[in-house]
Amino acid sequence: PPRKAAINACGWVKKYGVLRNLLDQCESSGEFERSAALAVWHGDLGECVAALQRGAEDVKSLFEERTDDDVSEINSGRSTESYRETLSLIAMCVAGFNVTTESDGTMTTSNIWSSACE
Repeated sequence: PPRKAAINACGWVKKYGVLRNLLDQCESSGEFERSAALAVWHGDLGECVAALQRGAEDVKSLFEERTDDDVSEINSGRSTESYRETLSLIAMCVAGFNVTTESDGTMTTSNIWSSACE
């Protein structure tokens, strides 16, 4: 398939081996968005949602660990409450993307949507 050819051409198969290793590497350096994007590229929407949710939890824990002396850092970049909410919102959007409509018009939700709502 073309996707596997592109992945191989980028050197990801040889450099990182299993997708899980690449995603773990991204997330260990705080690149949850990159992990989510790579999961989508590899056709795994469930892992994309999970990566975004882990990112939101990571930001939440960073936010809770801050002291009053860190107020200026809290208001900048990736450690804000609104950033956490954005990651959560995007995760819900991706999860909802996988809802299908049957021929009789009924909508079927996927396991991704169900687990994202927990």
